[in-house]
Amino acid sequence: MQYKRLAGLRGGGAAITKCLAQAEEAPTAAELVEAAMAAHADDPEEAARVKQTMMATEAEVRAMMEQSEAEAVAKRGEDEKKENGSFWKSLGGEELEPLLKQDPALGGAPVGFLDARFLISLAKKEGGRLLRRQLIPPGAFISLEELRSMPFGYGQSLRVVCLSYPWFSPGCAASPAPSPPRPHGSADSRCSVLCTTRHPDPHGTTLRLLARVLEPLLADSPYGGGTYGVFIDYCSMPQVPRDDKQEQLFRLALPGMSTLYSQPNTHVFKITKMPPNYPAGFDFSGGGYRADGQIKPNKVQQRGANSRRREASMCLPLTRVRSTPMQATYAGRGWCYEESCISNLVKDSSFVLDLGLFSGTKTRFIDVIKECRAGRSPPYSPDDFNAVVDAKNFTNRAD
Repeated sequence: MQYKRLAGLRGGGAAITKCLAQAEEAPTAAELVEAAMAAHADDPEEAARVKQTMMATEAEVRAMMEQSEAEAVAKRGEDEKKENGSFWKSLGGEELEPLLKQDPALGGAPVGFLDARFLISLAKKEGGRLLRRQLIPPGAFISLEELRSMPFGYGQSLRVVCLSYPWFSPGCAASPAPSPPRPHGSADSRCSVLCTTRHPDPHGTTLRLLARVLEPLLADSPYGGGTYGVFIDYCSMPQVPRDDKQEQLFRLALPGMSTLYSQPNTHVFKITKMPPNYPAGFDFSGGGYRADGQIKPNKVQQRGANSRRREASMCLPLTRVRSTPMQATYAGRGWCYEESCISNLVKDSSFVLDLGLFSGTKTRFIDVIKECRAGRSPPYSPDDFNAVVDAKNFTNRAD
């Protein structure tokens, strides 16, 4: 069709028409030029003029065709964005938007979703482990605009994965040496040493397990794979030490935490298995094991003990003695338990996976689902739930 248009644009002549009619396939531009020049063999000047005209015409047609194709591609892209945007809305993605919207005055959004591909790459690096949000490059996050334009994910879900996991240690012996404490009276002077060593996954076991499940999820998702936004509190919310703006972002994020796990169309991956030989090899600065292996209380637990004595003196019911928070199992930790309960309550069973069941042998995501589908228990009444949660371990009892 391109060369039929070429023949008609500037009067290619009978020779071109004949060439088109006799050709079994569309002739090339060179063949058309050759046919036109043969028709003017007795007039070299006219033949040269015809050749120049035809070559210019052919270039114009090619440019028009390329422009038309580019416009078609752009239109398809806009149509896909509109269609994908409708997925985001129909699957309830707008519930998450207050957490993801940028606040120019604070220099960011309350919550940042990590690109799953960044986590997979990080896990493959020697010594790779999770980074606190302030140390993560901006390009590793997926913006709200990108999430809105993504197609639906596996099982017609939002392309969002929320990690529910226990923090293994408030400090790590393998962490880099902390920076010297700031002068007395300066910001964060009391916590600078602890804060530089706090890490939920000091040996990278959680990161590596997560990455091994994200890979088949990305490979088997519709529309040729793509990526997902991943919420990990340590990476997605500003961590201590925080400046004033980061503290405001953190406070804005806290009320929306439950929304991430209760949204029916997000995926929740639970890390329920503790590292081998845990808690050996982990530092419990400020609360945990003494050198002789006996448990020592941290400040939170000491306050709890004082509260129990006050309760006894007032003849109030006693709550049971809690174990050291950082040594409790997944099910024994307050935040993990709450995230697990609300996820199981509202989501399709294929959207809640227990990675503690992952064998490491499955390469298709459907097989990962079959192996790691989390069990469900009947929901509690509000009073019973409060009683159960009260017996769980919280690092910060204010939670």
